[in-house]
Amino acid sequence: MATDALRAQVASKWQDAFTRLNHGDPGIAGLVSFSQAWKISTEFLRPKDITQQKKQYNMNSVRAALTMINNCRRLPALLENFLEDLRKSYHFVAADVTLYMQEYEVDEDTSTISRLVYRLLEWYTAWTPPPE
Repeated sequence: MATDALRAQVASKWQDAFTRLNHGDPGIAGLVSFSQAWKISTEFLRPKDITQQKKQYNMNSVRAALTMINNCRRLPALLENFLEDLRKSYHFVAADVTLYMQEYEVDEDTSTISRLVYRLLEWYTAWTPPPE
């Protein structure tokens, strides 16, 4: 069974986490705001197929969402989420690499490799988070 000291420690940690995420707002209003900020941030950072039309985002909303996540000390979790999304989306890049390599094997033209490198740069640029 849990001791009173352990219960007190767990309760204290729980309350600290709740307070950090809720920002001292009444009820769960802060948690709702954090959830919206998380949704905006993860959608903005999610790697997308560059062959599709790029969605435009309200950068003020994105900045505000990222600021809230930072204030709640959840940036490491957001980074983990982003890296996992990168891993899941790698198949887009792999398909392009396969396509260019098949083309190169057929024509053995080095310009195909050059186009592949530029295409990889496009993927890198599209998936790199903004420096802000």
